[in-house]
Amino acid sequence: MRSKVLMAALAGCSVLAAGSAMAQGSRAAPKNASEALVVNGRSVALTGLEITSAKGEKVGTLKKALEPGKRQSFKIRPRNGCVFTISASFADEAEFEPTEQDLCMDKTIRFVD
Repeated sequence: MRSKVLMAALAGCSVLAAGSAMAQGSRAAPKNASEALVVNGRSVALTGLEITSAKGEKVGTLKKALEPGKRQSFKIRPRNGCVFTISASFADEAEFEPTEQDLCMDKTIRFVD
């Protein structure tokens, strides 16, 4: 009787261990960002935006002003990595100094007052 209980417990442990290993593998961060979502949470329009890869390539620029409360998505070409430099300017002449962001971990670029 004890051997059956022990065998069942060991079988359950191996299933849990396999499930845990599979779950960890599925949570791995991607090697390249595929998109960036820019959210203007400020009370003034976002008038300029530049997203630059670590290689120095511009991968996203703002074509027209992004009004307060609005959002815009940018598709990023493959093989540009995860870390990008973000710089921005606003209608009230405020500027967002170039800052690095890992877009694989968080694809949202949010500007707030």
